[in-house]
Amino acid sequence: MIIVISIGICILGYKVSADKQKRQKIEYAEITLKSEKQKKDKLTTAVDGLFKDKQQVFLADDLKEETVSQVASTLLTLKTTAEDFGLEEADIDVDETLIKKKEELTQKVTDAQRKYRLQVRINGLFTESINSWNSENLTHSIEETTTIGEINKVREEVGLYNDEWRKR
Repeated sequence: MIIVISIGICILGYKVSADKQKRQKIEYAEITLKSEKQKKDKLTTAVDGLFKDKQQVFLADDLKEETVSQVASTLLTLKTTAEDFGLEEADIDVDETLIKKKEELTQKVTDAQRKYRLQVRINGLFTESINSWNSENLTHSIEETTTIGEINKVREEVGLYNDEWRKR
C-alpha cells in the first residue's frame, strides 16, 4: 500500500511539475513574441540597408559579405511560431503578420546573398571590379584567364533573375 501511494505521489508530482514548466514556457513565449515584433522592425531596416533603393533590385555599393551574413543569422534567431518555443500551436496565439514578415525578409536576404555571391563571381571575370551595379555604361575588360565555361555558369545563374539587375 505504501509503495502504491508513493508511486502515485511521484506521478502526481511529475505531472504538476510538467504543467508548471509548460506554463513557464507559455509565459516566456508570450513575452518574447512582444520583443520579437520590435526585433522585426530593426531587421526590416537592416534588410532594407542591404539594397540601394526601395525597389530592392540592386545591392548597396558598399555591401560586405559580413553584413549580409549578420543580417541572415539575426533573422534566423527571430522566433515567430509556437514550434520555435517548443510548444503546440494551441498553447499560444501567434501573430500571422509576424510570420509572414519573417518569410518576406528571409526571401529578401536570400536574394541579397545570391546576388552578392554572383556579383563577386562576376567581378572575378573582369580585370577590374564593378563599383556600381546600377550603372548603365559598364565597360570592363574580361580577364585573359576567364574561360567560356566560367562565363556560361555565371550567365546561367544570372538567368534565374528576371529583373533590372539581370539586364545590367
